[in-house]
Amino acid sequence: FLSTPGPSTSPQLLPYRWGHDVPVPIPGPASATAGGALPQFVQGRGAPLVLLPGLSFSHGIPTGIIRAFESALALGLSAHHEVHWLGRRPGVPAGYTLADFADDYADEIRGRFGRAMPVVGFSTGGLLGLQLALDHPDVVERLVVIGAAGRLSDSARASDRRWIAALERGRLADAWGALVSDITDHAAAA
Repeated sequence: FLSTPGPSTSPQLLPYRWGHDVPVPIPGPASATAGGALPQFVQGRGAPLVLLPGLSFSHGIPTGIIRAFESALALGLSAHHEVHWLGRRPGVPAGYTLADFADDYADEIRGRFGRAMPVVGFSTGGLLGLQLALDHPDVVERLVVIGAAGRLSDSARASDRRWIAALERGRLADAWGALVSDITDHAAAA
């Protein structure tokens, strides 16, 4: 169970894999990068790598339980790497494409690191990582894609449209429902 971060620096606990608790460090306050247009936080020590997250309900630095979830994703990587979680640009206009997001990531990587970086993309971040490697191979040293599709199925596109519509109406529970129903429908069919 996740406890509220307090003044203690000890790791917080998050339920993981059928009830096994693992410590999940809740990173301290995140800050923008030098010239950084993208929200981000950094955790871990070692060789730097870039982590592109999956779908989010906002394009800002995650907080609360969402921050804990994103930190848990980076947990295994942060044992040996300085993980740079890069979110997506806030306030994007209608019609923004995967290629536009890949351009944002490329600009951020060039500005922050000045060289090609190892990139890990999770879910939608994996799809964006593929677009980044395709459009900007000069910034991707190597790419790991986790839990992402090469393209969205018709049902996934419909789910994404329901998710976006719910978010635009401010209906967070309905947005979660759209995502979960698509996942559970596919799991039941398997």
